[in-house]
Amino acid sequence: MMPAVTMRSCTGAACAAPVPVPTLTHIRSRYVVRWRTLRVTVENESSYWTVRVEESGFTTALHKAHRGTLRAAKLAGIEFAVFHLGGPAVVDQSPEQLAETLGWKMEW
Repeated sequence: MMPAVTMRSCTGAACAAPVPVPTLTHIRSRYVVRWRTLRVTVENESSYWTVRVEESGFTTALHKAHRGTLRAAKLAGIEFAVFHLGGPAVVDQSPEQLAETLGWKMEW
Protein backbone atom coordinates (compact mmCIF):
# COMPACT_ATOMS: atom_id res chain seq x y z
CA MET A 1 0.00 0.00 0.00
CA MET A 2 1.32 3.46 -0.90
CA PRO A 3 1.76 6.10 1.84
CA ALA A 4 -0.67 8.98 1.89
CA VAL A 5 0.53 12.19 0.25
CA THR A 6 -0.49 15.50 1.75
CA MET A 7 -1.14 18.27 -0.80
CA ARG A 8 -0.38 21.84 0.25
CA SER A 9 -2.12 24.81 -1.23
CA CYS A 10 0.01 27.44 -2.93
CA THR A 11 -0.19 30.84 -1.27
CA GLY A 12 1.83 34.02 -1.23
CA ALA A 13 5.08 34.82 -3.03
CA ALA A 14 5.99 31.18 -3.59
CA CYS A 15 3.19 30.85 -6.13
CA ALA A 16 4.35 33.91 -8.07
CA ALA A 17 8.00 32.85 -8.30
CA PRO A 18 9.08 32.09 -11.86
CA VAL A 19 9.76 28.50 -12.71
CA PRO A 20 13.34 28.12 -13.97
CA VAL A 21 13.55 26.95 -17.55
CA PRO A 22 16.15 24.26 -18.17
CA THR A 23 19.04 25.26 -20.39
CA LEU A 24 18.77 23.95 -23.90
CA THR A 25 21.55 21.80 -25.23
CA HIS A 26 23.89 23.88 -27.34
CA ILE A 27 24.65 22.17 -30.64
CA ARG A 28 28.19 23.00 -31.63
CA SER A 29 29.30 23.27 -35.18
CA ARG A 30 32.48 24.37 -36.82
CA TYR A 31 33.83 25.32 -40.18
CA VAL A 32 37.19 24.07 -41.39
CA VAL A 33 39.35 25.01 -44.33
CA ARG A 34 42.86 24.00 -45.32
CA TRP A 35 44.77 26.72 -47.09
CA ARG A 36 48.33 26.08 -48.21
CA THR A 37 50.11 24.62 -45.14
CA LEU A 38 47.57 25.87 -42.60
CA ARG A 39 44.30 24.62 -41.15
CA VAL A 40 41.77 27.24 -40.05
CA THR A 41 38.84 26.24 -37.82
CA VAL A 42 35.97 28.43 -36.70
CA GLU A 43 33.76 26.98 -33.95
CA ASN A 44 30.64 28.44 -32.42
CA GLU A 45 30.55 28.86 -28.67
CA SER A 46 27.51 30.00 -26.72
CA SER A 47 27.85 33.73 -27.53
CA TYR A 48 30.84 34.07 -29.86
CA TRP A 49 32.96 32.29 -32.47
CA THR A 50 36.45 30.93 -31.79
CA VAL A 51 38.98 30.82 -34.61
CA ARG A 52 42.15 28.72 -34.51
CA VAL A 53 44.95 28.60 -37.06
CA GLU A 54 47.27 25.60 -36.96
CA GLU A 55 49.98 24.10 -39.12
CA SER A 56 48.47 21.10 -40.94
CA GLY A 57 49.10 17.96 -38.94
CA PHE A 58 49.74 19.76 -35.66
CA THR A 59 47.40 20.55 -32.78
CA THR A 60 49.20 23.54 -31.28
CA ALA A 61 47.51 26.75 -32.37
CA LEU A 62 49.58 29.44 -34.04
CA HIS A 63 46.71 31.85 -33.50
CA LYS A 64 43.47 31.79 -31.50
CA ALA A 65 40.88 34.55 -31.31
CA HIS A 66 37.21 35.18 -30.54
CA ARG A 67 34.82 37.14 -32.73
CA GLY A 68 31.15 38.01 -32.52
CA THR A 69 30.10 36.70 -35.93
CA LEU A 70 30.97 33.79 -38.17
CA ARG A 71 32.08 36.09 -40.98
CA ALA A 72 34.39 38.08 -38.67
CA ALA A 73 35.92 34.88 -37.28
CA LYS A 74 36.61 33.46 -40.74
CA LEU A 75 38.18 36.76 -41.78
CA ALA A 76 40.37 36.90 -38.65
CA GLY A 77 41.68 33.41 -39.34
CA ILE A 78 42.43 34.09 -43.00
CA GLU A 79 44.05 37.45 -42.23
CA PHE A 80 46.40 35.73 -39.78
CA ALA A 81 47.13 32.94 -42.27
CA VAL A 82 47.96 35.40 -45.07
CA PHE A 83 50.34 37.43 -42.92
CA HIS A 84 51.88 34.31 -41.35
CA LEU A 85 52.77 33.00 -44.81
CA GLY A 86 54.29 36.24 -46.06
CA GLY A 87 51.69 38.97 -46.29
CA PRO A 88 49.62 40.32 -49.17
CA ALA A 89 52.30 39.39 -51.70
CA VAL A 90 51.39 35.67 -51.35
CA VAL A 91 47.80 36.13 -52.61
CA ASP A 92 46.23 37.96 -55.51
CA GLN A 93 43.08 38.97 -53.62
CA SER A 94 42.15 40.59 -50.34
CA PRO A 95 41.75 38.49 -47.18
CA GLU A 96 38.02 39.33 -47.29
CA GLN A 97 37.68 37.91 -50.81
CA LEU A 98 39.81 34.89 -49.94
CA ALA A 99 37.75 34.11 -46.81
CA GLU A 100 34.57 34.14 -48.88
CA THR A 101 35.88 32.04 -51.78
CA LEU A 102 37.57 29.25 -49.84
CA GLY A 103 35.68 25.96 -49.55
CA TRP A 104 34.78 25.94 -45.85
CA LYS A 105 33.47 22.55 -44.70
CA MET A 106 30.90 22.43 -41.93
CA GLU A 107 31.42 19.81 -39.21
CA TRP A 108 29.21 18.87 -36.25
